[in-house]
Amino acid sequence: MDAYYGYGMAEARARRGTLVGRVMGLLAFSLLFTAGGAVLDTASIVASTVAIPRDVQAEFCIRSGYLALRRIADFFGIPYEAAPQRGDPIAIARSEFDEVCDRLAAAGVPLKEDRDRSWLDFAGWRVNYDTVLLALAGLTMAPYAPWSSDRGIRTIRPRRFRARPFGPPQA
Repeated sequence: MDAYYGYGMAEARARRGTLVGRVMGLLAFSLLFTAGGAVLDTASIVASTVAIPRDVQAEFCIRSGYLALRRIADFFGIPYEAAPQRGDPIAIARSEFDEVCDRLAAAGVPLKEDRDRSWLDFAGWRVNYDTVLLALAGLTMAPYAPWSSDRGIRTIRPRRFRARPFGPPQA
């Protein structure tokens, strides 16, 4: 009786651990898009708006980030524009961008003089990852974060996977 009870408890713990592990894995996956969006937006603002000498590290960060997001979107079958143009619309409004610039200026961050040019440069970076970031944040039900999971694209549906039969693969 004790051996059976011990086996049952161990099995229950193993199942619970697997479930908790899966839930934690999904949570970490959704946090990836929230944090990734924050990093990409910060790098885009630094590259476009902050008055510092050009730093290619921010630009490399943006490029590698949007390429990684696109590969994940490809896996889930999420469509996106492969070659977006500089003037394509983004989910961030100009007023939201201006609000960030005002907050940065109030904090003493040196900003570039031409805010219109900064907006165009920021939008030019953001257009590369905007659709993909919002779709992946919505797909994973990412926790609330400004500019990523606080808005969404409701028309995108991921592809459905076909059920595979159990057993070894057939040649």
